[in-house]
Amino acid sequence: MAHAYTPGLKVMPCTMFRKRRLLPIPGKVLAPICKTWTGCDVSANMLKYAAKRLQAFSNVRFVELSGYDLKPVASESMDVIYSTVVFMHLSEWDRYNYIEEAHRVLRRGGRLYVDNISLTTGYGWKFFQASRAIPPSDRPPQIGSTSTPQEIEVYLNRAGYKNIKVSIVDDAWVIGCAVK
Repeated sequence: MAHAYTPGLKVMPCTMFRKRRLLPIPGKVLAPICKTWTGCDVSANMLKYAAKRLQAFSNVRFVELSGYDLKPVASESMDVIYSTVVFMHLSEWDRYNYIEEAHRVLRRGGRLYVDNISLTTGYGWKFFQASRAIPPSDRPPQIGSTSTPQEIEVYLNRAGYKNIKVSIVDDAWVIGCAVK
């Protein structure tokens, strides 16, 4: 699920979590300290589940996405967007599309965080090889795919972000952080 939230949360400028991956941060942790917290997903069922878990909060909202863009979200309406454990389910084109769309949705100075399993890590290579070992005719359509630090950096650069930081964390994850 991709998440976004608007004013009320103090965020350090593009902090990278180098020791360990700290996301996803559940909405129930962020909602009390945000003016608004928005959860986005392609699955109406997942949004219903999230709404049930966050029913105690009046400042949360949920947006169903197409799987290709953030069109239902207004331009320049968010301060921070984080997308975690999402990119592995998207093609390269759609990953870039989400990064570009996040640029549209973020306010000036807004921050973006994205992650994926990195092909360049020990874990990522094992994941890649395990997926490759499945015969093409037997691979499920939702099979995960990896990214590289270079891929994430190129997307962030091409979409017009500044203060780009890309890191490998836990010998598994590539994390990209940038500012609009």
